[in-house]
Amino acid sequence: MQKKYHIEVWGCQMNVADAAAAARQLEAMGYTEVPDPADADVVLLETCCVREKPEHKVYSRLGELRPFKAAKPDMILGVCGCMAQKEGKEIFRRAPYVDIIVGPRRLNRLPELIHNFLTTGKRQLDQEIDENPDEIKEVDYSRITRLGEIKAFVNIIEGCNYHCAYCIVPFVRGKFTSRTPQSVTEEIKKLVDAGIREVTLLGQSVLAYGRDADREFDIVTLFEMIHEIPDLKRIRFTTNHPLEITDRIIDAVAYMPKVMEHFHMPIQAGDDELLRMMKRGYTVARYEESLAKIRAQIKGVSVTSDTIVGFPGETDEMYEKSLDTYRRLKLDQQFMFVYSSRPGTPAAKMENQIDNKVKVARMNKLVEVQNNISMEINQAQVGKVVSVMVENETGRVENQYTGKARNDKSVVFTATNNKIYTPGDMTDVKITKGHLWGFEGEVSE
Repeated sequence: MQKKYHIEVWGCQMNVADAAAAARQLEAMGYTEVPDPADADVVLLETCCVREKPEHKVYSRLGELRPFKAAKPDMILGVCGCMAQKEGKEIFRRAPYVDIIVGPRRLNRLPELIHNFLTTGKRQLDQEIDENPDEIKEVDYSRITRLGEIKAFVNIIEGCNYHCAYCIVPFVRGKFTSRTPQSVTEEIKKLVDAGIREVTLLGQSVLAYGRDADREFDIVTLFEMIHEIPDLKRIRFTTNHPLEITDRIIDAVAYMPKVMEHFHMPIQAGDDELLRMMKRGYTVARYEESLAKIRAQIKGVSVTSDTIVGFPGETDEMYEKSLDTYRRLKLDQQFMFVYSSRPGTPAAKMENQIDNKVKVARMNKLVEVQNNISMEINQAQVGKVVSVMVENETGRVENQYTGKARNDKSVVFTATNNKIYTPGDMTDVKITKGHLWGFEGEVSE
């Protein structure tokens, strides 16, 4: 009888990539994906622990899955990812019906852990942080394109060396460990052969790629290698620590046609004292200098950011100074978060924790400020023409499609020429309206 699997994902794009790698391993073992966990023989939760809320959701979801496990005792229930690394045996204690726990740096052992559980009936736990893990030997890359997908995430560097005061990532994903350019290029070739047309290179600090190898290679080396893959149309990369921005990288984005004009460069705070307390390693002036270089050299670039509100010790003056910084920087978009205390991080032990009501009030004001900036930027693009890679029909209006501009902004456009577009097609679109989420437009003649 056909074996079946089901995977659910929380958290960042790296978790999405890890979930896809786990799926390919399961399919190589003969499993087929199903949408309903009740029908599955293996159910995996790919988890996040960067904030408290996703952890609560995972424990809640495990409770919801318990009846399926009770009705089907042979079902294997596994927890993967960052929360698996952080919580470990605590998951077994709170959810004793879980069978496998595997951290993000040991995902390559998933088939072995499943085999061990089926053979011995004993629960499997692997939280090692392997500094040089074996490459996952995926067999079939076509699963990622079976539903018409044309974009894929590719992890190129694991871990982080920065130890920001609020962040748990170094504790659960370890230090920088880069894959070789050759292995990444080989994976992308297989994805492109299966139908992928755009890849996003991923890492907690993706521009640190190669640092652990004494810079024998860097991300520009990788750009140059994968730029030569014939049917690959677009290359993106995220997330970018401001300290890793170099002139060499800016030049590559400016002059390599397949590398898209978008930097996600988290500032986290707009006040130097806050940045010092966060242990970010740069000042507002340093960030602003990199931003100016990027904008001066790369035509049409967009720069997005992450921002934390309510970090311990954030005074009203610091907060207002941050708002002034954001008004001056005019970032295209910010992903804004209320500070979430993570046990084991330095910030969790700091005095002057901010009251939640104050955090929420500050967040609301920040959202208003940033929304005004984003609308101003996007509405100023009306009348301009952008190159769009088509992703799907919207299904709402006849001859209406959705896709992304080179700078990563969403575009909904009408094919006034009555041409039929398929995912991966390229077309020029004239912008007719700007919105918070991106643009509306019509095919440019």
